[in-house]
Amino acid sequence: LMLNAGVAMVPFKLVHGVESQLFINHVAHHYLTSLLLHKLKDSCPSRVVVVSSDAHEFASNGITLEPPLSDKYSGWGCYCNSKLANVHFTTALAKRLAQHRVYVNAVHPGAVNTNIPSKGGV
Repeated sequence: LMLNAGVAMVPFKLVHGVESQLFINHVAHHYLTSLLLHKLKDSCPSRVVVVSSDAHEFASNGITLEPPLSDKYSGWGCYCNSKLANVHFTTALAKRLAQHRVYVNAVHPGAVNTNIPSKGGV
């Protein structure tokens, strides 16, 4: 399972009451994985690869599902927090699934020259 959906530095928006970058970059990955857990276990050995980012190192506010105030919104800060959530998710999932021979890793794809941050798209 490759978890690679993501957005970067988008304008402030809530998705189901959660800041959009955290929702798309993390919550959606978590949800999809939970739906496929039984298939991953039944298909062992199997693997989950979470595309994260070294940006998690710049997360300063920790992870919260509470949305930021729109006037204090930082697209970069929320992106970093969503990537920190990826790393924590990967670590916890790896521990949980190790006995089932499901291998879970997070990767940083490196710097990529795209227009995603300027467009705020997927």
